[in-house]
Parts: sequence; C-alpha cells; structure tokens
Amino acid sequence: RLPNWLGELQILRRISLRGTPIMRLPATLGAIEALQEVALDEPGSGSSLVSPPAVVVQAGNSAILAYLRRSYSAVLHRQLDLSGFSLTIFPFAAISAPSTLTSLSLSNNNISSIPDDLKTLTGLKHLDLAANNISALPASIFGRLSVLRSLSVKGNPITFLPLTLGGLEHLEYLDFDPGLLTSPPRDISIKSVQALLHYIRRAYAGRASGHLDLSQSELSEIPEEVTHWSPLGPSSRGVLSNPVVEAALQAAADAPAMEDPLVHSPDIRRIRDTPAL
Repeated sequence: RLPNWLGELQILRRISLRGTPIMRLPATLGAIEALQEVALDEPGSGSSLVSPPAVVVQAGNSAILAYLRRSYSAVLHRQLDLSGFSLTIFPFAAISAPSTLTSLSLSNNNISSIPDDLKTLTGLKHLDLAANNISALPASIFGRLSVLRSLSVKGNPITFLPLTLGGLEHLEYLDFDPGLLTSPPRDISIKSVQALLHYIRRAYAGRASGHLDLSQSELSEIPEEVTHWSPLGPSSRGVLSNPVVEAALQAAADAPAMEDPLVHSPDIRRIRDTPAL
C-alpha cells in the first residue's frame, strides 16, 4: 500500500511500481502536477492492481494520469468524472469517501450493470450514466439515493424506469430514451420530464397507500404499472379515467396483482361490468 503523503512530492516526475503487489494507487498522486509517468505491470502479467482498473492501464500512461487526476479532484470537490475511460464496471475503488460524493459521471463507458454498492453513495445529487450498456435500473438501489436531483441514462437499452424513482422528492431532471420505454407507457414518456415524474410519483404513492389513481393521465391502454402492480398498502383499488382498449382491459383481468379496479372512459364510453383483476 502506498501512503497518501506521496502527493506532497510535488517535483516527482516518474514513479515505477512494476513488480510490486500494489492493489491501489492513492488518488493523491493526481495532485502532483510534475508527474509525467507511472510505470505499472501490464494487466494479466501477475498484477494485483484494481485501481486504476486494467482497462485504464492498458490505455497507457496518459490515461493513467488522467484517471488519477480526476480521482484527486473528487477528493477536493466531491465530484467524480470518469467518463470516457471505457470502464466495464463501477470504479468504487476510486471513491475515497462514498457518502460525501455529490456528483458522479460515468458516461461514455462500457458499463453493463449497476452494483448494489451504488446505494452507499447517499449524498449523491447528480448521476450521469449516459451512453453505456445498462439494461436495468435496480429499484432497491435507486430508492436509497434520497437526495438525487438529476439522473441521465440516455443511450442505454433501458425499457423500464423503477417506480422507486417516484419516492425521490428532490429528483427534477431525468434524461432517457423515450422510444425504448415500455414502462412508464409511451403516452407518458413522450411528454415532458415533469409529466413523467408526476406520473411515476402518483404510481409510487399508489403502491404505498394501496389506492392507485392515474386519472387524467391521457392513457390509451392499461399500463404495466396496473397489470403488474404490487401494492404496499392494505387495499388494492385503482382509478383510471382514460380511454382504454377493451383488449388491454381483458389482458389486465388475467393479472392477479390488483383487485377490482374501477375503470372509467367518459370520453369514449363507459365500460360496464368491469371484470375483477
């Protein structure tokens, strides 16, 4: 292990760590403006280094220095930007104080999944995951980021936004690809971000109270939030005041999660003898 005080060697130009069992380079190396070279073993040659990750080491000296300097900047400003490093996993080893980090940008990488450790970043206000390969946003993780204000997942193959986002009262900016989403439905996702957040919050509140009210949402079909609804409260009744297609209603009738929803369509017709769901 290397001591943090190495960052005080302000005239250091080169450091060689080849042949050493070092696992992590201290972020304070990024404070040395004169540093021009960090010599490390190539990944796969017996190296035990985890930070910087192998993909950064393989990219060469310039990438290593940039990674260290951005990691040190996070120590000073509580904002970590590791976008564009071709990372395949979350770089938690670069975060020295997870609970104090306020901004994390990992855009333009090759990350495919979100680890459970993300929920330890309890002070996170801004999270940028744009242009990766992430296909799912784990509901249990995002429900823990209570002070999150902005989230970007644009450029990922995400089809479902978890309802737990509706419990984030500070969330005001959400960037995504509406054409890929199946939940919330397209009727909502093509509207403004404010409309989508309003919808998610109503659906989330419905889970907590047991009463799902999506009236005046201008839905054209029964959304997945209804047919796959798992209420948290003691009752499970829902109100939808929107035009719905009868085929979608019949499909929803086969879903066991919700009992006796009252569906009204005043703009087209009243659906009578509504079947129990």
